[in-house]
Amino acid sequence: MRFLIDAQLSPALAVQLRALGHDAVHVTDILPANAPDTALLSHAAADAMAIVSKDADFVQLAAQARQPVQLVWVRMGNCSTATLVERFMGNLDQIVQALADCNQVVELR
Repeated sequence: MRFLIDAQLSPALAVQLRALGHDAVHVTDILPANAPDTALLSHAAADAMAIVSKDADFVQLAAQARQPVQLVWVRMGNCSTATLVERFMGNLDQIVQALADCNQVVELR
């Protein structure tokens, strides 16, 4: 699976996903840190990557995108990077399956 991690999430999530064999990059690896959401969306669509973000704006942006874009919407509130990574990894099989089943938005709570 291909993941593009949004700026408000730790690059550690991308590192963990890569360690498990997924193609995962943090937005700051490929775009300026202050790049607009539309640039992130365009990059994800062009490279068939699922965006991982806490930003609720992406739900609407993904629905309106010209090209299909999938989103893993992290809805956990403020938590440590370790907690986020642990929860994501604990649900990774379900997340990957939901994305493979062509769900546009997958929520992680």
